[in-house]
Amino acid sequence: MSRNGLAAAFAATAVVLLGLACTAAAAAVTLQTGRSLIPVGGGSPVLYNATRDTAITTQYIDAWNNMNGITYLWGSTAPDFTYGLGEASPYNPAEKFRTLLRFDDAHSYVPADAVVQSAELTVTFINYNFDPVLVQACFMTRPWAYQGGPSYKTVGWAFSGWDGSASVPWTQPGAWADCSPNVNISFVLPSNGAYGYVSQTIALDPASVQAWLPSNGSANYGLLFR
Repeated sequence: MSRNGLAAAFAATAVVLLGLACTAAAAAVTLQTGRSLIPVGGGSPVLYNATRDTAITTQYIDAWNNMNGITYLWGSTAPDFTYGLGEASPYNPAEKFRTLLRFDDAHSYVPADAVVQSAELTVTFINYNFDPVLVQACFMTRPWAYQGGPSYKTVGWAFSGWDGSASVPWTQPGAWADCSPNVNISFVLPSNGAYGYVSQTIALDPASVQAWLPSNGSANYGLLFR
């Protein structure tokens, strides 16, 4: 088992199924980009397009980027993967890569008063390595920006976003200190030397997912992977 290297990577949007399935009030709701959903208030089905993925890294971290590293948004790298996960790069041991993931507008498709009985997340990785990889994740406890703000002053390794006049720092660089201590998520990602693609379905804490729904999703802070 290894935590080193960019052995695991979120797959490109063309092939990945990033979904959160919640069973609420005996009805299953699947949040997945491009999936047709009926809003809580009724009406015509709409295509869900509110998955927010951001990779924060120590890549090229220096004073010129405010020690914020290079940040990658969904689809901003190509062609084979969107972003990597790893606490040390084989090309530069000082580089770290972590991924923030959030399903915005979940409250629009799951009623705030529904009881979430179960929840799971399905993610597709690329792992060509011969070794399995330990992946850790957590529920975030503070908001983070997906877009907006000046370059290298919004979401990244040092900052969670931009408040309109200044950068908002994480509690500690890398954001892991802003994880909820209540739930620990970890799993071992097997390798696929022939094709690389490995899908994992992870059970999520129902109470933590429930907290994403009230007050128009004001406490929907998503997850962090490393």
